[in-house]
Formats: sequence, structure tokens, C-alpha cells
Amino acid sequence: RVTLGIRPEHVEANAGDVPFSVEVIEPTGAETHLYGKIGGQSWCVTTRARPGIEPGQRMTLGLPLAHLHLFDTESGKRLD
Repeated sequence: RVTLGIRPEHVEANAGDVPFSVEVIEPTGAETHLYGKIGGQSWCVTTRARPGIEPGQRMTLGLPLAHLHLFDTESGKRLD
């Protein structure tokens, strides 16, 4: 078993084809943090854009391969 990891700032909002259910939108000045779920798992997305979306709506995300990391779920060690 492996765990997928990606930093919130590397996730591409309104791009790609990964469905994301938005639960909370937190504008923080230059950035906006979007909290929600992908497949029942909690995620955070950080974007500099102001997405025209409200809590309860869905959007799609892009997960660039260059920024994806895999970890051994049991040990937590990164798999290279």
C-alpha cells in the first residue's frame, strides 16, 4: 500500500479531471485555501486565483506528475 502526497500549492485548481468537493473557502490575502474531499479523503488546495466557487460545489483539479510523491503507508518512508 502507498500514500500519494502533493503540496497544496502544486495542485492546479480548475484544471485536470480529478473531482474535488469544496467544503471551506479561506481567502488569506494573496492566496485562497480550498478545503474539501477527493474520494472521501480530506485535501487542501492553495491557489493565487479567486475561484468563482462556493462551499458545496464541485470543481476539478490537476495533479502534475512532477510534483507527486509516493510514500509507504506502513512506514511513512518516501518511495523514490
